[in-house]
Amino acid sequence: MKFLEDDMEILESILEEAPSHLEGLEEKIMELENNPSKESIDDVFRSFHSIKGISSFANLIPIVNTCHAVEDILKMAKKDEISLNSEHIDLFLEGLDVIKDTISLVREALENAQGNEVDIPLEDINYQDIVDEIEKSKELKNENESTNQENSEKQLLEEKPPIIDNKIKVENNDDDFTMDVDDEMMNDFLDEYTENLESLEQNLVEYEESQKEDIANVLMRNFHSIKGVSRLLLSMGLSGNKREILEKIEKISHMLEDIMLDSKNGKNKKDIAFLINILYEGIDLLKDFKTTLINDEKSPDINEYLIKISSLLDGKVRDNNQKNEKTIEIHENKHTVYEATSNIISQLIEYLKSDNVEVSQVERMAVPISNGIEKSNDESLKEIFEKFMNFIKKSDFQSGVTELTRLRDKINKKNIEIKEKIVKNKEKEPQTKKHTTFTSKTIRVESEKLDKMINLVGELITLKNSSQHFAKADIKDKNLLLQMKNLNTKLERLSAEFQNVVMSLRMVPIRDLFVKFKRTVRDFSKSLGKNVELIMEGEDTEVDRAVIELLSDPLTHMIRNSLDHGLETPEERKKSGKEPVGKIYLRAYYKGSYVFIEIEDDGRGINPEAVRYKAIEKGLVSSEEALQISDEEILYYIFEPGFSTAKKVTDISGRGVGMDVVKTNIEKMNGKVYVESEIGKGTKFILRIPLSLSVIMGIMVESEQEKYIFPLEGIEETLKIHKDKVHNFAGEIFIEVRGEVIPLISLRDVLNSKESNVEDILNREYEFDLLPLVIVEENNERVAVLVDKFLEEGEYLIKSIPEYLRSGFISGSTILGNGQVVLVLNPMGLVI
Repeated sequence: MKFLEDDMEILESILEEAPSHLEGLEEKIMELENNPSKESIDDVFRSFHSIKGISSFANLIPIVNTCHAVEDILKMAKKDEISLNSEHIDLFLEGLDVIKDTISLVREALENAQGNEVDIPLEDINYQDIVDEIEKSKELKNENESTNQENSEKQLLEEKPPIIDNKIKVENNDDDFTMDVDDEMMNDFLDEYTENLESLEQNLVEYEESQKEDIANVLMRNFHSIKGVSRLLLSMGLSGNKREILEKIEKISHMLEDIMLDSKNGKNKKDIAFLINILYEGIDLLKDFKTTLINDEKSPDINEYLIKISSLLDGKVRDNNQKNEKTIEIHENKHTVYEATSNIISQLIEYLKSDNVEVSQVERMAVPISNGIEKSNDESLKEIFEKFMNFIKKSDFQSGVTELTRLRDKINKKNIEIKEKIVKNKEKEPQTKKHTTFTSKTIRVESEKLDKMINLVGELITLKNSSQHFAKADIKDKNLLLQMKNLNTKLERLSAEFQNVVMSLRMVPIRDLFVKFKRTVRDFSKSLGKNVELIMEGEDTEVDRAVIELLSDPLTHMIRNSLDHGLETPEERKKSGKEPVGKIYLRAYYKGSYVFIEIEDDGRGINPEAVRYKAIEKGLVSSEEALQISDEEILYYIFEPGFSTAKKVTDISGRGVGMDVVKTNIEKMNGKVYVESEIGKGTKFILRIPLSLSVIMGIMVESEQEKYIFPLEGIEETLKIHKDKVHNFAGEIFIEVRGEVIPLISLRDVLNSKESNVEDILNREYEFDLLPLVIVEENNERVAVLVDKFLEEGEYLIKSIPEYLRSGFISGSTILGNGQVVLVLNPMGLVI
């Protein structure tokens, strides 16, 4: 069976996901022989069900049919309709072998693939015999099946209307199982849908600038992928509101793919601006559909958009490729009908095998099957269906099952033929790229598992710290002490290595965040009538995924401010001797244990006098104090709540909300915001963010017999200075450090909300009269923080604390090896 480029991408994703579902499945199946509990049945069912779900997207018939047959037996076992025995287990294991053999064939074919298609000999997989054997085993029912259960199943069937608006409706009736077929498929669809939407938005910005053919090809593939997965999902039995939304997604993506094909072939060149706007509107609509799918809301009306989009397609003479596409569409629609009809036949077969079958119920359930056969326009199928209905009228249900099974098998066979026709017609389409051999080097890991692993790393660090305390204990047995120290050294090395590996799992390139702002800059610059170029640097810089999520809003605020307030209009820039196109730079780089992100524009800059005036007007500072504040320092008042120097409010910014949110969000990450600006030259915001929000290096200190931790990132140095270097001037306390006089604050007094007193400090007892000092720097100002004692340096797992316990100088907590809770201090908060 041949698979083309788009199918191959799906096959590659199956190879990535299948191992996680197959792992341990053989042992789970064998456990059923001794322990066929409902929980263990559920476990095996979910594995087969998940494998069937991912395989159905590529129409891997041997896997899909085998899994479906196994699921049927497991459903019956779950409902106590059948007792699992060793024969069933043998069949399950043989079915598992079919799955593994098929996966191996797929892997081997992809590894040896050349060009943009691959031929996988699925016909070599002998699966039908096993499926038939499993079907026969269904007849071994328990005689004590409860009448109540039969009646409830019968009631469910009676309540389910077979036809809605002349469309076949297929619903999942596996309420006893925790997995929802539609939800699982929908999640897979939404993941791929989101990736395609992000790619569309990013590449369309570049296509608008260059109209390069390779970018057009990417856009076509994105639309084609959305169209393809929508059709596949529609064939899986979705109904109601979700089906309506998916039909609209499929329709729009198909039309937009046509438009891109026309554009690529040299059409629509004169309407390029109109074309780009049409594409942007289409992407926005597709994004809206994602929201409606997730919330199961009513889909928006698209008639107005369809009228607009059709203006780019109507009246054009379709070439052979476009006619060929129409043929593919007809085949794909027939494929959908066959798929849905086969599913309903399977439901009816199950009903016919139950007791107390009613002819009227069978006739009602047969209506959608009849509709499907009519749509197929296949006389041979109609003939089998008529024989089936004749047996039903005679109440010969066993013969009816035989004919219905024959009908399903024939439909499935025709479905395979239709798929092959689709493949052959696709071979005639122009190919946009050659397939490169792909071997997956990645696995999907749930974020919850990563979070749990990181918590375990923290516990390991805590254990390592405990062992260090133990190794320092006074143990008289020197051999035992030596062994303990060796073990502690090994534990320290392994925990550090493990920590580095685990932390790297959460690290992602900041490019994933940066590229999203291409659309932001494009849209807002157009609405403001400005020409703006976004330049990204250091996109490969990796940061914690949690940091990425928290950075999105702050960066959005700052970029919007740069667009609105920072950059001038083209006319203003020309008058100032600048290029008419303004520039916004997004940079990322490492420095120490921080990642720095810069947002810089070459605009008008921030006027410190305007900020000074506004600060006085809002009562943030007196006139006398304002005059004493340097131009560099006064700029930081823009981060005050409600502060804005904008002369008018726009839809983009100027309301005085945003920059205070930026500062708050960054400081929640134990980060810092810096601002530099020069009138007429531009403004630069610098964000300093910890590489990880989970584990820190820190130094533990003591104050009034309580332990506290200073993160090393916020410390310039630690040292001890003699008491006679302490000075008091105008009520302020200073200390002389290597000839430099810097302010001194007492940690004890800060924590107790007391004013520091020089006499009190000098009267305290310190070893050799040396004051233990932690030197921190803030806005180029150094401050010495006095503690009672230095304890040790180490790694600590940061635990969050409730919001009501947070303060400017407490950022979190950690747990020591002995179970003691220790607060983590924010040095910058102590200084402010």
